[in-house]
Amino acid sequence: MFQVLVKNISGIVPKLLEALDKSEEIFFDTTTQVIMDDWSKDNIVLTGDAAHAPSFLTGQGSSLAMIGSYILANELKNNNNINDALSTYEKIMKPFAEINQKAIENEGSFILYPKNEEEMEKRSVILKQLENMNKEDMEAHDMIDITRVIEYPNLSN
Repeated sequence: MFQVLVKNISGIVPKLLEALDKSEEIFFDTTTQVIMDDWSKDNIVLTGDAAHAPSFLTGQGSSLAMIGSYILANELKNNNNINDALSTYEKIMKPFAEINQKAIENEGSFILYPKNEEEMEKRSVILKQLENMNKEDMEAHDMIDITRVIEYPNLSN
């Protein structure tokens, strides 16, 4: 089955196919990304992966969880009305989460799972560029731009 699907791919693929032929067990799985329209109802709120639903391919889950928790904690602290706090948390956090949810869609998917040699070459070029990227370049990237996070002046109180 595998040989038919990837017969025209070179590189390490032939060695992988040989190893698969010798293997007694092969495991496959699928992944799903569930994106919620709303992150809260009454006094129940989602945060972390449950709310932000980043693609597991981005590696941004922990970052989103920390930023989201920071915003949520401060909104709860600074608002007497829980519904206002939860609404503000979602309003601030959702645009940042959405960028991360869409970071590896369609055209970006080849970076993590190239389908052919052309995509493998394209990925290699991009990864080489990332090696040479300086801190300022990385800070300007929307997916990792934390500068939009609100600074809460009374955080230490």
